[in-house]
Amino acid sequence: MTNRLEIYNQSNGHLGNSQLISDPNENSPSAKSCEQHYAAARKATLRLHNWKCAGTYRAPSLSTEENLSHWNYMYDYPNDCLKIRKVSLKGHKEGLLYDTGTVNGQRVIYCNEPGVIVHYTFDQKNEAQFDPLFTDTLSIELAIRRCKATTGKTTLKDKLESERDKILTDARSADLDEEQPEDDREASWIEARN
Repeated sequence: MTNRLEIYNQSNGHLGNSQLISDPNENSPSAKSCEQHYAAARKATLRLHNWKCAGTYRAPSLSTEENLSHWNYMYDYPNDCLKIRKVSLKGHKEGLLYDTGTVNGQRVIYCNEPGVIVHYTFDQKNEAQFDPLFTDTLSIELAIRRCKATTGKTTLKDKLESERDKILTDARSADLDEEQPEDDREASWIEARN
């Protein structure tokens, strides 16, 4: 189980700083720097990959705003959504065409189908739910954001970005290993016809 303090200290380690932070709210320059960049680094890292620890499905409600677009339906964008992964019909794996926009200050999803389901990455803030690869990626992203101000070394930033990208590749591979294979069997109602 991960906590913010561990992420801060991992970030320090990536920057070559062996001094440990003992409390995320302490008054040290390292802790202040981590706190300053943490929320943005977490959100950016969540958007980089379809992390299982932050994925959810929701049936959005139709927007009450006037739809002036060429799309047939306009849905409310989920409040906690950082990135839409797919819009589909319930029970269907295939994604639908969609677009997003803003109407009268409200984010919306446009689609040509009624009753859609949105698969998206939500703003996961509970560190105890973080995947180990997500935690590694987040600590590096936090170090990248702190790098120039802390070390002034752009070569270290490049090295960290390369390391982050390698972990993202590992996360994608891990997700592929976890996915269920396609079921080639025919549905029972089709078998009954034969």
